[in-house]
Amino acid sequence: MSSFLSKFKRPGGFQSLLALIESSDSTKRAQMIELIAQEDPGWAHLLKVKALSLEKILQFPVSVLMKLLPELGPSMIVILLKRVNKEEKEKLLISVQSKLLQQVQEEFQKMPDPNDEQFQLASVKLIQLTRSLESRRIIRFEEFDSNLNIEKKLIA
Repeated sequence: MSSFLSKFKRPGGFQSLLALIESSDSTKRAQMIELIAQEDPGWAHLLKVKALSLEKILQFPVSVLMKLLPELGPSMIVILLKRVNKEEKEKLLISVQSKLLQQVQEEFQKMPDPNDEQFQLASVKLIQLTRSLESRRIIRFEEFDSNLNIEKKLIA
């Protein structure tokens, strides 16, 4: 019988599994981590530490968020703003530069409250964008949270 992890224990497998986890909602994410922990507690721990989430990204310094949000675009920012708590909303707004802020404010007035699916989509887009900017070295995890770095031995 083949295990869930067997198809990921190959070059690039950790990153593939990480991407799968990051694109899942919190319930499915927890279920996958639990399943992985039964097979390999070490990998489960690494995935918990390395996996990006909206909550982790909102803990990034404002200077990093200022690089991410323009790439995300006003509609996705508004979806996030309409669903996060007051403290997170304030941090997001501080991180939006003036030209984009005007677009975000206009969109905020027009857009109805997003549903769960829209919020999940916006969260995943932000996670994917974060990974993309990090891989292009526009943002660098080691500058603010070295735990998020993925060591070369996990990629190979």
